Amino acid sequence: MKRIVILFLCFVVPKTLLGFSISTIDFDQVIKVGKTAKKTVTIKNDDEKVMKYSLSIEQDVNVSVKPEILILKPYEKKSFIVEAKGIKVGDYNFDLIITEKSITNEKGLPINMIYDIEQKYKVIK
Repeated sequence: MKRIVILFLCFVVPKTLLGFSISTIDFDQVIKVGKTAKKTVTIKNDDEKVMKYSLSIEQDVNVSVKPEILILKPYEKKSFIVEAKGIKVGDYNFDLIITEKSITNEKGLPINMIYDIEQKYKVIK
């Protein structure tokens, strides 16, 4: 499996190299202690195959993503929500992991790509 770190998806990696497009890659929220922030993200399958996207968060237990799995038909769009809880004042980073799996493949073999999108947020008083 390959692991690609995406810092600036729109500028670093042309969309034609990816099997999907995403509405935003920037969480970048300011949250007050005791509150939560949510961001809805839309993902589109730009491939001609049915694709499965597994979504997860690494490096921060106060951040979640729902749903954790999306199955998209060719050129279909669906949304997921990233939510962060403001527990303690500070600057925080987390990784949004998108694992792309081809449901159908010419040779019957699964194709997996992992995209690691670095994110940040700030908690204030």
